[in-house]
Amino acid sequence: MENVGKTHRESAGYVAGPGLGLTRSALRGKHISAAIIVLAGALLLLGGSYLRHADTQLFIQFVGCVLTASGLAGWFLSSAEK
Repeated sequence: MENVGKTHRESAGYVAGPGLGLTRSALRGKHISAAIIVLAGALLLLGGSYLRHADTQLFIQFVGCVLTASGLAGWFLSSAEK
């Protein structure tokens, strides 16, 4: 059977691209954009706890932690600039 899907590197690139873009906008952005990213990460953490599949739950909560951490870093950096 032929592998018609994407390779693991391509998939990781498609996931990492928007993640890096969100982190850059949070670190350079204003308070409100960083707060929205923190809220999105918190919702992923909360939503991941309701999933039954352990691997999916871990992945969703990991993405939520990364989003929350980058949003908080952006929020602290943007508040220290002024």
